[in-house]
Amino acid sequence: MDFKSVGRIFSGLCQAGAWGCFDEFNRIKIEVISVVAMQVLSIVDALSRDAETFDFMGSTIRCDGNCGLFITMNPGYAGRTELPDNLKALMRPVAMMVPDLAMIAEVMLSAEGFTDARNLSKKTITLYSLMQQQLSKQDHYDYGLRNLKAVLNMAGSIKRADPSTNEEAILMRALRDMNLPKFIKDDERLFRLLLGDLFPSLELPVTEIGNLNAALESELKSAGLQMHPFLVFKIGQLYDSKLTRHCNMLVGATLSGKSTAWKTLAKAKTALAKENVTGYLPVTSFVINPKAITLTELYGAYDLTTFEWADGILSTIFKSCAESDKNDEKWVMFDGPVDAMWIESMNSVMDDNKILTLINGDRIPLTSSMSLLFEVEDLRVASPATVSRAGMIFLDQSEMGFKPFLESWLERLFGTQPEVQKLHQNLLGKYVSKILEYKASSCVEPVPISDFNAILSFTQLYEALHTKENGLDASADIQAYGQMAERWFLFALTWSITAAVDETGRKKLDIYLRDLEAQFPPSRTIYDYFCDPQKKDFEQWESGLTTWRPRKGDSFFKMIVPTSDSLRNSFIFRTIVSSKHNLLVVGNTGVGKTVQVMGLMTNLPAKNSKLVINFSATTKSSALQDIVESVMEKRSKDKLGPLGGKELLIFVDDFNMPQKTSAESPFQPPLELLRLWMDYGGWYDRSKCAWKYILDSQLVAAMAPPSGGRAVICNRTQARFHLVNITTPEDSQLTRIFESIMMPKLQEFDNEIKPMSRSLARATIGLYRNVTERFLPTPDKSHYLFNLRDVAKVIQGTLQAERQYFDTSKSMIRLWTHECMRVFADRFLKDSADDIGKFIEAMSQVMRDHFEGAEWAEVMEDIDDERYGPIFCSFMSETTEILPYEEVADYSQLKQCCEDKLEDYNLEPKLINMNLVLFKDAIRHICRIHRILMMPRGNAMLVGVGGSGRQSLARLASHIAGIGVFVIEITKQYRLIEWRDDMKRLFEITGVSNTPTAFLFNDTQLKEQAFLEDINNILSSGEIPSLYGKDELPAIYDGVRKRAADAESGGTAEELWAFFVDSIRSNLHVILAMSPVGSAFHTRCRFYPGLINSTTIDWFHRWPADALTAVGSAFLDNLTLDSDDTRAKISSVFSVIHLSAQDFSDKMLQQLKRHNYITPTHFLELSKGYRVILTEKRTELGNGRDKLANGLAKLVEARDGVEVMSVELEKKKVVCAQSQKDCENLLVEIVSERRVADEQRKQVEGDSERIGKEEIECKAIADDAEAELNVALPALQKAMAEVEKLDKSAISEIKAYKSPPKQVETVLAAVMILFGNKTDWTTAKKVLGEANFLQSIKGYDKDNVSATIMKKIKGYVSHADFKPEAVGAVSKAAGALCTWVHAIYIYASVAKEVAPKRARLKGAQESLAVKQASLQKAQEELAEVTAKVNRLKQKYDDSVGEKNRLRAEADQMELLLDRADKLVKGLAGENERWRASIGQLQNEIGRSLGDALVAAAFLSYAGPFDTQYRSNLVGGWLSAVREQQLPSTENFTFASFCALPTDVRQWNIQGLPADNFSTENGAISVRCSRWPLMIDPQNQANKWVRKMEESQLHIVDLKSKDMLRKIENGIVYGLPVLLQDVLEELDPALEPVLAKALIKVGNREVLRLGDKELDYNKETFSVCREAFIFGRYLKGSISFS
Repeated sequence: MDFKSVGRIFSGLCQAGAWGCFDEFNRIKIEVISVVAMQVLSIVDALSRDAETFDFMGSTIRCDGNCGLFITMNPGYAGRTELPDNLKALMRPVAMMVPDLAMIAEVMLSAEGFTDARNLSKKTITLYSLMQQQLSKQDHYDYGLRNLKAVLNMAGSIKRADPSTNEEAILMRALRDMNLPKFIKDDERLFRLLLGDLFPSLELPVTEIGNLNAALESELKSAGLQMHPFLVFKIGQLYDSKLTRHCNMLVGATLSGKSTAWKTLAKAKTALAKENVTGYLPVTSFVINPKAITLTELYGAYDLTTFEWADGILSTIFKSCAESDKNDEKWVMFDGPVDAMWIESMNSVMDDNKILTLINGDRIPLTSSMSLLFEVEDLRVASPATVSRAGMIFLDQSEMGFKPFLESWLERLFGTQPEVQKLHQNLLGKYVSKILEYKASSCVEPVPISDFNAILSFTQLYEALHTKENGLDASADIQAYGQMAERWFLFALTWSITAAVDETGRKKLDIYLRDLEAQFPPSRTIYDYFCDPQKKDFEQWESGLTTWRPRKGDSFFKMIVPTSDSLRNSFIFRTIVSSKHNLLVVGNTGVGKTVQVMGLMTNLPAKNSKLVINFSATTKSSALQDIVESVMEKRSKDKLGPLGGKELLIFVDDFNMPQKTSAESPFQPPLELLRLWMDYGGWYDRSKCAWKYILDSQLVAAMAPPSGGRAVICNRTQARFHLVNITTPEDSQLTRIFESIMMPKLQEFDNEIKPMSRSLARATIGLYRNVTERFLPTPDKSHYLFNLRDVAKVIQGTLQAERQYFDTSKSMIRLWTHECMRVFADRFLKDSADDIGKFIEAMSQVMRDHFEGAEWAEVMEDIDDERYGPIFCSFMSETTEILPYEEVADYSQLKQCCEDKLEDYNLEPKLINMNLVLFKDAIRHICRIHRILMMPRGNAMLVGVGGSGRQSLARLASHIAGIGVFVIEITKQYRLIEWRDDMKRLFEITGVSNTPTAFLFNDTQLKEQAFLEDINNILSSGEIPSLYGKDELPAIYDGVRKRAADAESGGTAEELWAFFVDSIRSNLHVILAMSPVGSAFHTRCRFYPGLINSTTIDWFHRWPADALTAVGSAFLDNLTLDSDDTRAKISSVFSVIHLSAQDFSDKMLQQLKRHNYITPTHFLELSKGYRVILTEKRTELGNGRDKLANGLAKLVEARDGVEVMSVELEKKKVVCAQSQKDCENLLVEIVSERRVADEQRKQVEGDSERIGKEEIECKAIADDAEAELNVALPALQKAMAEVEKLDKSAISEIKAYKSPPKQVETVLAAVMILFGNKTDWTTAKKVLGEANFLQSIKGYDKDNVSATIMKKIKGYVSHADFKPEAVGAVSKAAGALCTWVHAIYIYASVAKEVAPKRARLKGAQESLAVKQASLQKAQEELAEVTAKVNRLKQKYDDSVGEKNRLRAEADQMELLLDRADKLVKGLAGENERWRASIGQLQNEIGRSLGDALVAAAFLSYAGPFDTQYRSNLVGGWLSAVREQQLPSTENFTFASFCALPTDVRQWNIQGLPADNFSTENGAISVRCSRWPLMIDPQNQANKWVRKMEESQLHIVDLKSKDMLRKIENGIVYGLPVLLQDVLEELDPALEPVLAKALIKVGNREVLRLGDKELDYNKETFSVCREAFIFGRYLKGSISFS
């Protein structure tokens, strides 16, 4: 329950005034209880104040004083939490004592009507006391009050049914019937004796179950089972218990008959109901495995986003049963483990309340037709409260055993052949029991199986082998049949009952079975033979082997060499799978389980499809269900089946890897889901809560024996499989395999190398055996896990040799040693155990044994360091098309090659430049990573602390190999969905685009454990189950179809998907960068076996001294120093500082148990920091020295300057007097000129006014004329518009008239008059024919029409028929001309009247123009005079300014002269003191060479250490500086060197403590180049940082929603950020910020944070991280204080 659910209940109780009892209250999570305590406090406070209303959870509610809260709980159970003190204080504690059972029993018996209640109660309590004392202690036994109450209630029921019966007999029967079912065999006998002693004179008859007995017999017979008395007895007990209890549990080991008991009872009752027998109803069962689903899926839960309630599977079933009115019995069967995590929520259903209470407030009653039934193996993690609430029926497996099953099996298989049945009974009696007994006493099974499970597997296998094709035909010859049957019987027995033992057990059983019956040939073991139907005898598996040679072009992983083991296992697997039984393959890692099962699946018939699932520690049952359903299709409403109507074979690898839920719930949900499916044929839809059947599917599983992260699987799940243990192949078999692979390759070489295939194979196997025995995994060396895959890797690496480069056996041995060291030794730690030295000893011994006495020293005679061995790589010779894998003879050439590649890498755009120093170790790592990348399916796990170069060297190696690097970008919201999208992109690059890619993944990017599970799947199988939806698959198929066709692969969906996966595995190389810090690496290696099995480990050790010196020298190259000798000394001190810090960290771990990891990042900060501090200090001291030197120079300069200034002062005074005189003369001239200008201005202004009036008169005349013309203009414009429409065709239309209409002729006559032509039609036609007629019309001179023409035209236009409308009706062209004539007439008439006005206007304008010209000339003369006046004024102003300037300069010079004189006289005594200070500063500059070195070391390393450690470190560093004769200060202190007194004073004011330790911490925080991590238990640093940065500071924590946004703003705008309350783990999204992973884009420095590229403001942006507690493991990229 969450606090909201509890709060709603509290709210209802308060408002209703009701009492609430909260049972098992301490099962609520502690974080919820803490909030609930505050809710209770508010209620208690309201009650104490007698408040009518109060505020509760943000709402005001009514408070009824009658309300009450009661808590009941059992402390100390699994899953319980301790109540916090603030809640305890609000509740009144009441301790419940052990009740007086005798008194309770007496009262209850009296109430039930017993007359001798006191004596009977004493006998009852005595019996219970004796049972507690004398019976064994079993998890399902309970003798508490609930059990006693149930007994007494039953006694009362019997008493009421038959009052005349003896009371002692009634009580004895109740005690017997209620307790006997739960006892184990031994306790049952003792209980009967105790009961007889208490009731000596009574003997109870066996309870009769009437008609039910016959129904049971009928059902057992129809099921082919035996009517075993024990089974019938237990079914009867279950029947009786169900009559008195609504909740019962069937307890017993697997295959003890639990399922058979309840299913048979249900069928029998249903059969009796069909026969209408009174008292019986049909039974409907609802099966649930509670551990196959989560608690929320079981009971229901709120959606945290919408807060909507969703019912769970159990609540859905309960509701449907409670609401059903069907007349039947509804059994809710819980077939799965019982633990306190889920069963405690059923307490209210299991007790007398019979109500299922859900957290949403629903209360679902258990109706009279409903009952609960549990089928469990044991109750070891169930609480006593659970045990006391249920009736127990225990089924002891030893009571029935497997013999009834064998009888039923013989009857079913050979029931019609009595002789054959008798034969097999004899065989069973002859072998089975004896073999089982001997196996149990003398043999070891890595994964133990029960006898019944072994018998079950035997019967299934023998039944599958019992065919006529195998020579088993009883109708032909019974004697021959008997002989053949015994051979097949022994074969089936060998691979079922004895199939699970280890190698030693196989040898023992071989001897024992031969002693029983000498059926097998004398050579080899019984496991090396099969029964040949043709020869009718045993034959060795080796007889079926043929000579094998690899096919040309086959990759190493496709080379499967057949052996007797592979033939045998293939036959066994195929037989079991074809008989539709589930198979479980067990064997140590690397023995070939996966390869052999995959071989089986590859050769499946066409009717079968396949699915491969890789389990890991974090595999969830929901994920498993989704994976299986993703390859299914809906066949009916509640049935799913494989696609295409096929049969599906599911292979589950690492079957026992899923992590158990917890210590309180040690079960594996995915396995429980599979068991539910195997038992009942389906599972529940988790969203619809409805049952779904899964059809036509079968399971094959593989797992290694329990160890490390592999758990012991549930016996009930294991019993559903036929278990076969694959033992480690014999050395002879392994030698044959690898020799067969190597021999064809070595045949190409010289004669000296050709015969070495056998020696190389045997040497590799011998070395592997030695390594597995000597180098065992420990908690610190959890990755010391070796298997036969490592042998294959050595052989694969050796096969890279080419004959041109390996011509002697010695060269081949060197290659072999190199591959062995890469596969085995690269993972070894460098510690006191000296594992590398021991490995070299082992390899030396192997070389002597298998290579004709070859000695390690002889083989490695020209190697620089024998512990590292030779270096091989394939990127030195770039001239050849195929890069040869060859030994590096010249290390300097290799180094130069790597540096050239690094330079090429840094020139690549959009890549983070890597400023690397390639020392020997780094180059070796590059060669190792490159080797892995160049090998097919090569994956690497680089293990080292942060800053050791894992990612940088991986990027460089990938660049050298020509392989792209794929890296995910972590953001705050990066979750599984984004991860899966990135994986799809990666798969499309490698699988569809066929591009070789290295996937570089850092453990700091691990935001969810599901990421590692997916990586484990990629490493193991090359795919991620359920990554693609069904709608996404067609695009994948289309993307690979062409390449698949080119490769002659099939075109079906399965074949295309297989090709896609194979492309991924060929092109994708996973590079994992892991940190060994803490327990996470150890845990991941245990939980995800693919991380070890499918990668090559390269351990990045601490940098050696020579590497430190080389890196330090590189950082000092551009630093100005006295000599190269000084540079070498400083580099040497760098190395001493780093190594001493490592030693002190180890010492601090031993003494104070504090972890501090000294990483290469510290050393890089030391190297860079030294340059920065030395440069700053030199600049600071140099500036001080230069200031004093400048001061001395200025004193001399001042004395010389005084004399010069005196002379210049006298000169300036003379010039100033002359300037004063010139100003006065100029002022007189200005006054005279200004008078003349004023007179001219007055005259010009008068003329301007007069001319302005004339302009107004002219404008009036023009406006009058324009107004009259505007009357005629519209008509003219209209006419011209009509004329514009005319064209040649329109004119031709008029010309076409021989005799034009009257109107047309009249119009043209008028037109001719306007043009001064004759008015006849002939003239008109002629004029119309002219080319420019229309232009003449448009350009007619309308302003000069004569009076004669006007008079003639008037006669036309005044005529009534001369209208444009009338003429236009006859001819549009003539109408347009008519309009034109009218317009010309009107315009000419108006123009005639306007003409005099125009003439007058013209005259006025001419007169005005003359006057305006005269005015213009006068204005120009005025302007000239005015300009002259202004020039004189400006000249005067300049003269006055110059005079004032000269006077000011003279005054200033006089003042300076006075001051200089005083300064020279005042500083005359400072001369000597300044000279002494300059000498002192010069000495400090010299000592800064060593002081800066110690200060940089302090900044880089001293932060995590306390005062004593710091003092010792600084003392050691100063000694190292002085040993190298580097100048340094005698009494050096870091605080005084790196912090100014003024800064320290300011820090103290801001809250930093004033002690020296705090001052050092403050200096580290301010000066460090990395981000400061402040271990701040007293919150001092937090307050100091807040006060120091004040309003600009952004304060965030890891839970802040806007954390990344504020950090982004800090990066862009240069603001400080305080990340407070930091624990051991940081958000992976912060990794780019912590690492300062800056990318150069043009002239910008960009920091990529998630999917954003942010401009980095390095001037002011800073991050302070503050933690309240000292984390156990603290990692790189930070400085401590």
